Amino acid sequence: IINIVMKKSSLEGRSGNYDLNGGRGRKNRINTGLSLNYTHKKLSLHGDYSYTFRGEEERKHFNQVFFDEKNSQTITRKTNQSSVTNEPLTSNNFKFGADYAFSDKTTIGVFFDAKIGRYENFSRGENRIFQPVDNLFAHILSNNKSKENWYDYTYNLKGTHIFNDKNYKVD
Repeated sequence: IINIVMKKSSLEGRSGNYDLNGGRGRKNRINTGLSLNYTHKKLSLHGDYSYTFRGEEERKHFNQVFFDEKNSQTITRKTNQSSVTNEPLTSNNFKFGADYAFSDKTTIGVFFDAKIGRYENFSRGENRIFQPVDNLFAHILSNNKSKENWYDYTYNLKGTHIFNDKNYKVD
């Protein structure tokens, strides 16, 4: 656990931030988020949401040559393998929290964090085996699909009290 202690802001009111990012490799990628804060007297509320989509595609090609064990110059078999994989990832992240200052020395807070996402993997493959070298012995096709979902939730209740003017405190 990392505890970063920052100076308390004396500003009241609302603040927020919005961001949008995009990019492209073989597939599109996007990330967007919104962060909002509200402070009034002793109460501070904060929350943010972000969405991520990462398109991903992998292309693999393998060519193998097998030689005779007794005559290392003689090719006995060849294989040609290829696959294309489409792997989209989607993620939604939420954070909400509230802090209440009972005094300049005592604060309590609650926090909720959720990460909800989906990862998919769609793969098509092909394997050609030539044995003897110029004769197609087998032609194998594959079509694989996989889907994963995750739901991660974190809850936190915290309290802080400063005991003296040297800012010795207990969290």
